[in-house]
Amino acid sequence: MAANENRVNITSVSTEHRVFPPPKDFSKRCAIKSLAEYRKLYNESIRSPEKFWGKQAKNEPHTSLL
Repeated sequence: MAANENRVNITSVSTEHRVFPPPKDFSKRCAIKSLAEYRKLYNESIRSPEKFWGKQAKNEPHTSLL
């Protein structure tokens, strides 16, 4: 394609708002047990990132890389 040709951008009009909760036995084994707990942690991280991450670093031992 030549540099001076017009390009057409593709705009996605598809949106998804459904939430699919995991099985309860799976959630019991997770560090974050519910969507409500996730949202609470997320909001804390946005309001005060330094405080949030400082607290997270103290909460769990970090012995492996992602």
